[in-house]
Amino acid sequence: MLKVGIIGCGSIGLQLCRFLQKHHDKRVQVAYLSDINQSQLTKAVSITRSGPQGVGIVTLIKKSDLIIECATKSIVPQVVEIALRENKSILVMSVGGLLDARDLFKWLKKSKGKLYIPSGAVAGIDGIKAAEVGKISSIQITTRKPPIGLQGAPYLRKKNIDVTRFKSAQTVFQGSAKQAIAAFPENINVAALVSLVGIGPNKTKVTIVCDPKVKCNQHVIEVIGSTGKLRLESENTPSKENPKTSQLAINSAIVVLEEILDNVRFGT
Repeated sequence: MLKVGIIGCGSIGLQLCRFLQKHHDKRVQVAYLSDINQSQLTKAVSITRSGPQGVGIVTLIKKSDLIIECATKSIVPQVVEIALRENKSILVMSVGGLLDARDLFKWLKKSKGKLYIPSGAVAGIDGIKAAEVGKISSIQITTRKPPIGLQGAPYLRKKNIDVTRFKSAQTVFQGSAKQAIAAFPENINVAALVSLVGIGPNKTKVTIVCDPKVKCNQHVIEVIGSTGKLRLESENTPSKENPKTSQLAINSAIVVLEEILDNVRFGT
C-alpha cells in the first residue's frame, strides 16, 4: 500500500485526493494531510475515507512514500529539499517555486527520490523539450485570462489595477518569466514550466492580457529554434472550484499519478 501525503488541502489537493480514493483505493492510502489553514485541514481530513492524519510538513514527508505539493510556491524549495534528502518522491504543482530552489539539481543527484512536474495547462511540453536538445533562440508566451483569473495578484495590487473594471482586453504585464512569476505567483505556472524546460526564466518572454470577454484561460506559446518553429495554442476551462487554475492543470497531475501507479508513460 503506497502511503500518500498531500500538502495543501485547497481545491487542487481535494480533487487529487478524491481521484486517488475513487480509482486507486486498493493500492493507495491518502495517509497524511497538511495545511496551515486549520479549518481547511479539518474539513479535508473529515471527508477523506482513508482516515488520514493531519500533521506538520516535516512529519508528512518523513512518513509518506509519495508527497504531493499543491499549496503555494513559497514553500516549494523547503519541501522539495526535505523530500529529496529523505529519498522520497514528490509531485509539485506550484512549479514557480522550483525557480527559487537554488540547489535543486544537487539534491536530485544525491537523492533516490524522484521529482514529478506535471505539464499543467501547457500543451506541447514534449515538443519544447525536444527543441531544447537543439538550440532555442526565443520563447514568447502570451496568456489571456478573464478578470477573475487574475484578481488579487500582487502585481495588480501594487499597481492599483482593478481588473474587475475592465470593459475590454488590456495588457497588464510584459516582461520575463521570472518577473511574471513573482508578479502573478498563483496565475502563471505556465511560464515557470516552459522556462524550466526551455531557455530559462530570464530569457523567456511573457505577456499577460486581461480580457473580460473571454471565459477560458488562453495560452499561446511561440518557440523559435534550430529545429524550426512551434506555435502551441490552448483554451482551458478554469476549475470550478478555483478559477485561477485551469482544470487541465489538475487533470495533468492526475495523469502523472496514473503513470506512477501503473508504470506506463506516454509521450516524451
